[in-house]
Amino acid sequence: MHHQSSLSPAKRGAQDWGNGRHIILSSKECDCDFHKKMKAILAVLIIVVAFLQYRLWFADDGLIQSFRVKGEMRAQKAKNNEIIVNNNALVSEIDSLKKGGEAIENRARNDLGMVKKGEVFYQVVR
Repeated sequence: MHHQSSLSPAKRGAQDWGNGRHIILSSKECDCDFHKKMKAILAVLIIVVAFLQYRLWFADDGLIQSFRVKGEMRAQKAKNNEIIVNNNALVSEIDSLKKGGEAIENRARNDLGMVKKGEVFYQVVR
């Protein structure tokens, strides 16, 4: 037993599960409350995504700040490596000054211009 739909054939299309017929509702016949709710939900989701994107890129803990801090860290590590090399050279010099009189003598001669008794110092000017 088939019953006839009151809709015109142009408006048919969505399947009526009971008898296998199709019904298409025109946009004028759609549930406007459903569309209003969906638009409101979409608007809220867009606002939430925009807020999260803003925080992701521009907040104090965002990606831009993260990239800047990583660059600062690389620069600081390079400075630290220079300082470590300089410190190692100074430690080596201190050790040689503590252990040997020859290092002290060389330092006194070169830095302070000291000479031993009986030596003559000649300075060559270029």
